[in-house]
Amino acid sequence: MTKISFDVDFSKDPEKILKEIQERAKAEVAKRESKQKNSAYLSDLHNLVNKELGTAFKNTNDLIKALTPFSTHAFKNKLASTSASGRRQTVSMDQETFDQIKELLGQANPNKAAIARETGVSVVQVRKVATGGYDKKYGSGAPKEVAPAPTPEPVVEEEKEEDPIPSPSFSDESPSVPEPEPEDQNEEEA
Repeated sequence: MTKISFDVDFSKDPEKILKEIQERAKAEVAKRESKQKNSAYLSDLHNLVNKELGTAFKNTNDLIKALTPFSTHAFKNKLASTSASGRRQTVSMDQETFDQIKELLGQANPNKAAIARETGVSVVQVRKVATGGYDKKYGSGAPKEVAPAPTPEPVVEEEKEEDPIPSPSFSDESPSVPEPEPEDQNEEEA
């Protein structure tokens, strides 16, 4: 059973209201039947193509891959950036991507989702760039190319003749404990 909800104006004639409800229900049923028919046909389309063209597509995905060269550039990119499970492949942040995102965020009213689609990174990564999360690694203070650090020259200190610190003596003497100071009697009375 399917539930359909819509607003009803009860100020109208009850027969007109009933007629409107029936018309909307018929339209919804026809729409759902059409969707089911399309799904059934398209899910089996690879078999129809196999019969017609003599190909050997195992499933609809194989047919879609075969049709990819005839699709738009945007759709090709979308297919290329999607893994086999359907999830978008992750893109690691690099200096070029960081700079591109920073530039796009600098424009008036930046849309983080649109920037993510354009650059190929996730919205979370765009937000992280916006909040300065990658500044330490890729920001203006970060080195553009990793160069080996120069080896420091050894520093030779001149020996100074100072009085050496006396080494502690461990004798059998017991350590001296300072005696407690007598308390003021005036403070105790108060």
